[in-house]
Amino acid sequence: MIYQFQMMHPYPKNFTSFAFNTLVLAAMAQSACAFDVSGSKWLGAETDFYVNIEGASGTGLLWNMAFITAMEEWNAETLFTFDWKEEYRDPCENDGVNGVDFVEDYCGSEFGKNTLGITVTWYQDTILGEPYVVQADIVLNGSEKFDIFSGALPPVGPFSDKVDFRRAALHELGHVIGLEHEETIQAIMAPEISDIDRLQPDDIAGVEALYSGLTNCEIKDLNFGLIHAALDGSDCTVQELTVGGGDTSLIDLYRFELHSNTKLEFTMNSSVLESVLILATSKLEYLDVDGNTDGDCNSTLTSTLGPGNYLLLANTYDEAIKESCQLSGPYQLKAVFLSPQVLGANSSLLGGSSSAEFRGGIT
Repeated sequence: MIYQFQMMHPYPKNFTSFAFNTLVLAAMAQSACAFDVSGSKWLGAETDFYVNIEGASGTGLLWNMAFITAMEEWNAETLFTFDWKEEYRDPCENDGVNGVDFVEDYCGSEFGKNTLGITVTWYQDTILGEPYVVQADIVLNGSEKFDIFSGALPPVGPFSDKVDFRRAALHELGHVIGLEHEETIQAIMAPEISDIDRLQPDDIAGVEALYSGLTNCEIKDLNFGLIHAALDGSDCTVQELTVGGGDTSLIDLYRFELHSNTKLEFTMNSSVLESVLILATSKLEYLDVDGNTDGDCNSTLTSTLGPGNYLLLANTYDEAIKESCQLSGPYQLKAVFLSPQVLGANSSLLGGSSSAEFRGGIT
């Protein structure tokens, strides 16, 4: 399901963002930071942007080039990547791609008073965490007096009544990435335009926190065969993994690598733990889930996968589903080949057989 959720932030001479949700994160070991992130993010920390803004500023600099340099700054300073194509796409269209342009109104509606720009974001539900961002468009108020210049906003002179386009673009691109307004720490993501014209440590830390969820959790190598483990208070939570939302259910992560097409069966058995198995790519793109709430506490997934790196997530729920099953406790995880080919000389898998090669602990 793809949907749009809108939230307006009215501020004088402000940037307005349409966003799904806001999560205020404490700075991990950095009390000087107070970045705000929505919890929603792009899969793989990257997206394509279509930019073909016609014309030049009063200083003779091209609008298009200024927007591209703003994307380049986010690329250089953070782990997020903007790729761009110098083609026009209407930012008022729900067409599955990201566009930008000057407009006289917000796609048929009036801009709010003193609004410089609006970022419109579209989301798609996902299995864990906040919805993924799937489209983000920037509409800039064509009635404002934009130019391109650096440094402090001059109180007098030829730029005293002008707005720097590049820092406005830098700010709106932060919303595209998933950042919210930051009102307490110096940042380009401040709700009002200011003398700040470059990314600040708080902006950079916000992107780092939003897109580094996998580093918050231990990832173990998947031993094909039988694994004895438990979900308990020492484990990671979904909230920590996805950096957002309120899902505090426990989760273990296992990685494995395939070198050819292989059919696999994963089983998570427990007499007490409400078990949920989730299959994902190494970028946390969720491929399949078994959250069976009928019968016992066990979970089983069968899937045919191509070559690549994968994650198997052993999870539970964040609230009780059945009286007989708990939200923590021991479990057995079994991973078995179902492919008919013969195993290599150094692999043995509980009677299964395959010519696929695995890395990440094979028994």
